[in-house]
Amino acid sequence: MGGDKHGAQPPKLIGVVLYGRNGIWSVVTEQGELSCRVRGRLLPRAGPGWRSQRDRERALAVWAMPEELADEPPEGADQGLERARGGSGGRRDADTLLEPVAGDRVVCRLLRPGAGVIMEVLARRSLLERPPIANCDHVVVVMAWEQPPFSPVLVDRVILEAAAQGCSATLCLAKWDLLDPESQTHALAVLGPWRQAGVGVLVVSAVSGEGLDDLAGALAGRVSVLAGPSGAGKSRLLQALVPGREVRSGSLSRRSGRGRHTTRVVELLPLPAGGWVADTPGFSRLDLAGISAAELEGLYPDFGPWRAECRFRGCRHVSEPGCAVREASEAGRLDAGRYSRYLQLLAEIEARPAWR
Repeated sequence: MGGDKHGAQPPKLIGVVLYGRNGIWSVVTEQGELSCRVRGRLLPRAGPGWRSQRDRERALAVWAMPEELADEPPEGADQGLERARGGSGGRRDADTLLEPVAGDRVVCRLLRPGAGVIMEVLARRSLLERPPIANCDHVVVVMAWEQPPFSPVLVDRVILEAAAQGCSATLCLAKWDLLDPESQTHALAVLGPWRQAGVGVLVVSAVSGEGLDDLAGALAGRVSVLAGPSGAGKSRLLQALVPGREVRSGSLSRRSGRGRHTTRVVELLPLPAGGWVADTPGFSRLDLAGISAAELEGLYPDFGPWRAECRFRGCRHVSEPGCAVREASEAGRLDAGRYSRYLQLLAEIEARPAWR
């Protein structure tokens, strides 16, 4: 398959990266699943100009991630990577590629049955930094209530990153069967502000099956990712949603009360009802490195009814006179917890060094 004496090249295929381990990427194509290496050197994700590179990719995305993997991409799709290069990142060699992540659409050359090489990473329409996945359109924030403890600020961080990338979000409270009726009532009240902000809210138990049909319906036909802390129950939910999926669950740390990592890589899985879902390693921290202070308040849809009533255009909703958003929070019309966490995240973003 290495080309004949007349110089014929092995065929090119369009594929989707399912996962990567130790420099080998599993890519699903119309000819089946391939184990692929990358041609050329990789572009470090932390390299100079990376965020502007990501923004170019998002703007230049030429096609989404449908189920019809065998279809030909639109004209010019093969040049998606080349158009994304350049700019503030400095000079890059022509053979330099973006490092693939799960969800990437890539151009491969078939070397032999079951093996190939990734030639290009096509332009992305979205890219989450944590968990790292490309071309996702739906983020499911999976949280437990007590084991590990529910974290409102982590929920907000994940939802904000999703919104910044144009992804919808669903908040899924797992392990619902472990809560007594009183705790369930309290949990539903705590989840209310996100529902009021337009976020889908589900309560689910992989043990009793409660809410699983609703979760499966929310995932069907979309490219979704399950994101949240270790121990929240993502792997057990996936076993219930994806037949044959092996459960990789771990105990909670006695010292921290947090879950232990059981999933090591981001892995994209096909769903029985159509669409894809990604299993991801757990995390308890997300820095929102790709969101500026000017962008932050626009990612809060629950500020909408009062935003236009602020006295000053460009109001940061901190201490400005005549701020209708702050006044709504003080009067109880806007959830005080959401507003307080907005101030916390705004201060964090504004304190970042200018060179980041």
